[in-house]
Amino acid sequence: MKSFRLDTSKQELLESWPAILLATCVCGISLYFGWFNVVGRILFIVLGASYFGFVLRGFFASRIEAQYPNARHRWLVSVGLTSAALGVFVRMLMPKLQGGPVDYVWLSLSFFTIFAFVLLNRRDPDVLH
Repeated sequence: MKSFRLDTSKQELLESWPAILLATCVCGISLYFGWFNVVGRILFIVLGASYFGFVLRGFFASRIEAQYPNARHRWLVSVGLTSAALGVFVRMLMPKLQGGPVDYVWLSLSFFTIFAFVLLNRRDPDVLH
């Protein structure tokens, strides 16, 4: 008799419930404040980067795992890279927002998540060499 195991896609869905809840909250807050409001754009970047960084951690994981085999909390690098990509996308989509608070948010989110990864793994020789 086979043991019961969830399909990996279902298991990933169950593991990503915080990200799904966060995305639902972002949608509700963005609808409440309006899409073109500064707060809505900032929340879109912060929560969108957190959600997609968490969900796409498997996509980034192979390269990050090969580069940092013993590192913990690799999802922080995934969130930082996703934040940078999302911020650049928003800059290209809405060029009049350049140089404002939206840029500060995605730049600081990218910096602090990658910085947190480095701090948490400061004793790992693969991260700091």
